Formats: sequence, structure tokens, C-alpha cells
Amino acid sequence: MMNLSEHSSEDVPREAMHREEAPSREVVSSEGSGRCGAGEGCGVARCAAARSEARGVALWVIASALAACSAAFVVTMGIRTDGFVHADGAVISLAALALELLWESIEAGVIEEAMFRGLLLYVLAEGLSRVKRWAAQPGFAMVLAVLISTVAFAGAHVVSSLSISSAELDAAACLALALKFAQAFLFGVCMCALVLARRSLWWPILVHIAFDFLYFAPSFAFAGGLPASYAVLDAPSLAALAASILLLLPPCVKSMRVLRKAC
Repeated sequence: MMNLSEHSSEDVPREAMHREEAPSREVVSSEGSGRCGAGEGCGVARCAAARSEARGVALWVIASALAACSAAFVVTMGIRTDGFVHADGAVISLAALALELLWESIEAGVIEEAMFRGLLLYVLAEGLSRVKRWAAQPGFAMVLAVLISTVAFAGAHVVSSLSISSAELDAAACLALALKFAQAFLFGVCMCALVLARRSLWWPILVHIAFDFLYFAPSFAFAGGLPASYAVLDAPSLAALAASILLLLPPCVKSMRVLRKAC
């Protein structure tokens, strides 16, 4: 006859052990699917995927600036024969130009990212999320905040070029401003994706600095400074602008996927 005391001492702990192991197996399976054990989306896998894709966006944006810089240099060298910018009959040191360009890039990267992604984006997201209509849809409020802050960012670049009189805004100037708006808009979407996916303002700041340094290198090398206005662009600047718009389209599309995962 089987001893009941032996049965209880051996089988009961096994049942308890199985009951303890069951939740752990559920957690493992839930991590693989990106959902918690209670059936609600925890977003861990989505956030990790967004951070991974954000790195690709950052590298693609910097590569776009490098390609646009190369296009501007090629066009400039084809129409100029006097080399780099001159002052008082002497060639200005390229090292001095590089330091000045670096300072301008740092200033623009820090100020613009702090203003449009560090302040405006989150103020809009916080305000829109409190609207009763969108309170239950925080993702939609964030996407709307991204759209508004990016339009404001692109519009600021166009407004800064409207210091010239309206009589000078011919068709060519309007086209140049439209292209600049498109470029700034695409760039702004990528920066919003970076800050939301990485949860840090340093990523868009560093990418912004790198982009500006590469993009404006031909202007500093051949003209000694930034363009006076985006409404009046020469052939090299237009080449760089057109190239950057085409090259920023893929990372912008990728940023849309990052935003869907990060919001």
C-alpha cells in the first residue's frame, strides 16, 4: 500500500514548483511578443526597436549632409577658378574658417534643438494631451505636436530670409524658399524622431551640429560665411539644397516608423 505521507511530501512541492514556474514562462513569452502578462502592451520591445532605428536615422541624416556638401563642392569647383575665399589679397586660413563654421554649427544646433524639440515639442504634447478629445489618445497628441513644431521650425528658416523687399521675391526666390522649407521640414521630422526614441536632447543636438557643419562647409570655404538669404541662392547652394531634400526623404520615412513605436 502506498504511504500517504510520502505522497504528500513529494508531489505537493512539485505542484507548487509548477505553479511558480508558470508565471516565469508567461513572462518570457510576453517579452518576445512585446506584451506584458496581463495582456496590455508594455512597449518594451517597441521602444527598443525605435531606439535601434533612430541610430539609422541619425547616420542617414549625417550622410545626407555629406553628400549634399560633396555636390556643392563639385558644382562650385566647376564654375570657379580662384579657389577659396580671399581677403586683402591673402587666402584665409581654412583652419580659421573651420573653427568659425564649427562655432556657428554648435550655436544653431543647441539653440534650435532646445527651442523647437526641447521646449516647443513637449509644451505642445503636454497641452494637447490635456484636451478632452485627445486625452485618451496620447499618441495622436504627440504626432500633432511633432507636426506643429516641425512646421514652426521650417517656417522660422523661411521667415529669416524674408528681410529682402517683397519686390525681389520673384519666382526663383519663392522656389528657393519652398525648397528650404521642404528641407527644414524633413530634417525636423528626423530630429523629433531622435528625441522621442532616445529620450534625450543630446542626440538631435549632435546630429544637427554635424549636419550644419558638413552642409555649410562649401559656403564657408568659397564665400567666407553663411548665405545671406535662402531666397537668393547660387548654383552650388541650390545643388546642395536639392540633393539634401532627396536624400532626407528615406530617413524621414524611417522616422515615421520610429515615431509610431516611440509615441
